[in-house]
Amino acid sequence: ADSKSRQKKPVLSISLLASNRKATIRKCLDSLKPIMEQVESELIIVDTGCDEETHDILLEYTSHVILFEWCKDFSKARNAGLKEAKGEWFLFIDDDEWFSDVSEIVEFFHSGEYKNYGVACYIQRNYMDYQEMRYSDSWVSRMICLDSDTRFVSRIHEYLYPVKGACKLLHSPAKHFGYVFNSEEERYKHSERNISLLLEMIQEEKGHLRWWEQLAQEYRGIREYRKLEELCEDGLNFIKRKNNRESNKARATFYAGKILAELYGYR
Repeated sequence: ADSKSRQKKPVLSISLLASNRKATIRKCLDSLKPIMEQVESELIIVDTGCDEETHDILLEYTSHVILFEWCKDFSKARNAGLKEAKGEWFLFIDDDEWFSDVSEIVEFFHSGEYKNYGVACYIQRNYMDYQEMRYSDSWVSRMICLDSDTRFVSRIHEYLYPVKGACKLLHSPAKHFGYVFNSEEERYKHSERNISLLLEMIQEEKGHLRWWEQLAQEYRGIREYRKLEELCEDGLNFIKRKNNRESNKARATFYAGKILAELYGYR
């Protein structure tokens, strides 16, 4: 009986990317406990460079900690955890966010409803300040039914691919403070990292318009309006004669970027 229990496939694999955020790591891990207590789960932590003190905290929650040498590729880090996942479903999260309510996630699995879907989104609540006064909500696709070809793609702003089946929207919010910075210098440094990776990806996959759109967001975030305008102009020229869903979506982003660049540049 004990042998069968050990071999039982968990319903949910939870993978956490840990990058030494001491102020929030416990909040993140503690917020996962109600899920793990009520749903047959496993926790996999990918340690991308925690110091000894933080690494010891990780071991308090699970022995399944993978040491990963950071290589400026978020997909490779995520895939290290995904590779060892044994669950029917997979959920991923970062150490700068934590759930404030997981009741709908728990019910999704308790009710067996998860068997009717291929992917699920929960709400990421992006705060603009530590006082939690300003924020914006967005649905994030962070849960998926695992298949043999499931994998993360993209070095930055990574996502799970391929997505199969219907999508379930779950009203379980996760507080996220990754966009709160203590100074403009800190904000710029964060964006510089993203921008350098996105520029490399555009060079390698010029036709992948997702990277162009994300680069536009980065330029807007640090008020690089001239670069935003140039990027959007180049983007519009690149898709000038294309007429498909991806190009039309990007076209809207590029026109909006040009307008914003003109407006804020003037101001």
